[in-house]
Amino acid sequence: MFAFPGYAMASDVINPLSKTWVRLQIEPVEVATDENGIVFSSVQSVVPGAHGLYYRQDGQRRPLE
Repeated sequence: MFAFPGYAMASDVINPLSKTWVRLQIEPVEVATDENGIVFSSVQSVVPGAHGLYYRQDGQRRPLE
């Protein structure tokens, strides 16, 4: 499962993989994506210790895969 202990989740992202960049709602930061999704090492460089991401869709928390 994915989690960001101690950090807020992105509640305004509907389809995060359809964008070139994904905004993380920790503080305003942008993380590069590639054709297969998010480059997770980029997320870890912004949020050390990160081991997964969630987003909200239709009021439900969903893991970003």
